Amino acid sequence: MIRVGITGGIGSGKSTVCKIFAVLGVPVFHADIEAGKLYRQKDIIRTVSGKFGKDILDSSGGINKKILSDIVFNDPGALTFLNSVIHPAVREVYQKWLQGHSNRSYTIYEAAILMESGYYKHNDLNIVVTAPEDLRIQRVVKRDQVTDEDVRNRIKNQWDDEQRIARADFVITNDGNSPLIPQVLKIHQEIIRKDA
Repeated sequence: MIRVGITGGIGSGKSTVCKIFAVLGVPVFHADIEAGKLYRQKDIIRTVSGKFGKDILDSSGGINKKILSDIVFNDPGALTFLNSVIHPAVREVYQKWLQGHSNRSYTIYEAAILMESGYYKHNDLNIVVTAPEDLRIQRVVKRDQVTDEDVRNRIKNQWDDEQRIARADFVITNDGNSPLIPQVLKIHQEIIRKDA
């Protein structure tokens, strides 16, 4: 089985691209969604609140992700700590998930900071989804009901497209003008050929 990673800056359209691959029957592991689930686990709550204080907890004792985001996206050291807790736990979930899809020709691991974390090196192939920064900001403001400044702070903690593309095997352009489906189909066929 070929392991394929997909990444791109916030608002680039990774999720949309992954939906197209899923329609083609390709299993997709959404690392960021799985990370979100981990924030409900007692040991993670204990570790994270131990570092950042009880103020990051909501009324039910879970982690308030908005408060946590405000901290980590404005403090690189805090973000590094959080990633050191969450990433190994996500990878453990991923390894179990992979076992259930070992009969497939390829699977996809989708993550926002695939390149920054160095995890792209564990994949056989990597895809980067790109979009102009202004369009990405516009999409995220609309989707998440946040300010331009909030999005720019998140972008500051991610690599730029040039850095991601330098480590990618395939690039998908999601600028609103280049149709996505033909780009995904072309890559899908190339990966299938590699597995043959």
